Amino acid sequence: MPSIKQGFERAARERNTCSMNESLIRREAITWAVLDTQLNEVVDCGSSSLFSEIVRVNSSSILDMAHQVKDLIPKSDLFVLEEKMWTRGGIKSNMDMGTNLLTFQAMLYALLNENYIPEESLHKVFYIQTKAILKLFNLKVGNERVSSQNIVHRMIRRSDVGYMLDNSWENMGSLEVTKDDYGRIGWSDPEMVKKIWTRDELWRENISNAILTAHAFTDLCLKEDGDALRLLWKRN
Repeated sequence: MPSIKQGFERAARERNTCSMNESLIRREAITWAVLDTQLNEVVDCGSSSLFSEIVRVNSSSILDMAHQVKDLIPKSDLFVLEEKMWTRGGIKSNMDMGTNLLTFQAMLYALLNENYIPEESLHKVFYIQTKAILKLFNLKVGNERVSSQNIVHRMIRRSDVGYMLDNSWENMGSLEVTKDDYGRIGWSDPEMVKKIWTRDELWRENISNAILTAHAFTDLCLKEDGDALRLLWKRN
């Protein structure tokens, strides 16, 4: 069976392009970002609402929701989910919600991986641990996770479409690249920047988290980028 890198490279040769969809699942919504790994650009993003505390669900309704999400998110050659501990960050106090999230994630995993044949084909759905993303982009200060928006914002500001950002973001810090910086996604579509940055704070943060997750998986697992691997090793 081919490795992730080999399988993805073969798909890229066959299609001349390959896309990866990173989906970030939260209680309230699932958020995704699609990265064209050949262009190294974000080509789509979006979100869809999930569970409400005031609406009771069962296995049948969760399966319906998983089907709806599968049909809604863009088609991709590969899907990545951030591997999170659902018993943390408030979910522990609501085990029913945690169980619903795990059930939804398992159903969505199966639906996205529907054509998988053991020993013959490569999985289309993978997980990446949160700690790998935090370390690669230096997103953790003490016990707190800092905003992903700053990383994405800096990448956009350095690009040719940085003019699309609101002037209120001009004081977000220096554009100078330091040894602690990591972020290599290209940006050339002003409409994509507008789509990400003209929504509210929560939307920007969730989309930024999805973008960085896709970026991390691409560089660490698909490209096996030496700089990314060394930086991750250094921060261990």
